[in-house]
Amino acid sequence: MVAALVVAAAAASTGWARSFGHERCRVRTVGLLLLIALPAFADVSAPSGGGANARRHVLTAEEARQCVPSLQPAEYFTPSAKEVEWVERALPAWLATVGGKPGVTAKRVGERLGTDHVWYFGQLEGGRRRIELRGFCAPLVEGSGRNGCFPLVKDGGDCIWYLRYDLAHGSFDHLYSNGRG
Repeated sequence: MVAALVVAAAAASTGWARSFGHERCRVRTVGLLLLIALPAFADVSAPSGGGANARRHVLTAEEARQCVPSLQPAEYFTPSAKEVEWVERALPAWLATVGGKPGVTAKRVGERLGTDHVWYFGQLEGGRRRIELRGFCAPLVEGSGRNGCFPLVKDGGDCIWYLRYDLAHGSFDHLYSNGRG
């Protein structure tokens, strides 16, 4: 971003913009240069600090080994940004199709998708790559003190939900919640 500002300032100070014969052209030229140059310096792979991405937490394989309580050894991988985005796009439609008793949980989860915090991590099971989701209502996350890991809660009712996405089959399964608290 600094480089874009330097380029724009240099163009304006050299009088290049004045060659168009009008002072307003300098302002337009600097603005145009900034519009062109700034996206080149943006990091599109990192989530932004606000909005929905502030509630998205993607664990690396190493972080998953540290954060996920497991009675048996598991093999983890780091899901790509593209994989996580695909899961996020497909999730609302899938939740709307779930029926029966799990459908009640799916409906409540779907209603809170915009506010829940969701952790994503990759796990290999029998050679299959799956993205595990751990969702929590915002009040359960605040002050959990788990340094990037999802909270460990004994009874959070339906404010805690688990789901997994099979990358090979492009399907969700194993929606689980702690029930109604």
